[in-house]
Amino acid sequence: MNESTAEKPKKFHLEDYIPYLLHQAHLAMLGLFTPVLAEHGLTLPEWRVLAALHSDSPMRFRDLVTATGLEPPTLVRVVAKLEKQSRLTREKSDEDRRGTLLAITPEGRAITSLAIPRAYEAQALALQDFSADETELLRRLLRRIPINSSNHN
Repeated sequence: MNESTAEKPKKFHLEDYIPYLLHQAHLAMLGLFTPVLAEHGLTLPEWRVLAALHSDSPMRFRDLVTATGLEPPTLVRVVAKLEKQSRLTREKSDEDRRGTLLAITPEGRAITSLAIPRAYEAQALALQDFSADETELLRRLLRRIPINSSNHN
């Protein structure tokens, strides 16, 4: 821990607390993107699953847990719903009989192909006054938080 992050302010201000600021940024970006998801009949967890599979399909269930940040019981429900809607398929792994492979279907890929450009539009709106360097710095810093946090679990 470096000196600047370790020092405690004399008075606590919620609006300066990093977890609060991250949450506010998350809510703001959701406000821009949730209507897009609704247009496609998707919830945020469904979007995360389809977007992860759009990039990397098929995927093992446990890898999808990591990729989406969803708790396993939530992911089970989301997968069941998407499978019922023919947006993904589930099959047993040839390598591991207990393992399950999840794959996006052409219908699931079509939906994500429509939503991905809109996701980038929402991101661009939220970051409209950021330079390219600031945007990349933000990505790098945000990626470090989970790494730093996992080092202390």
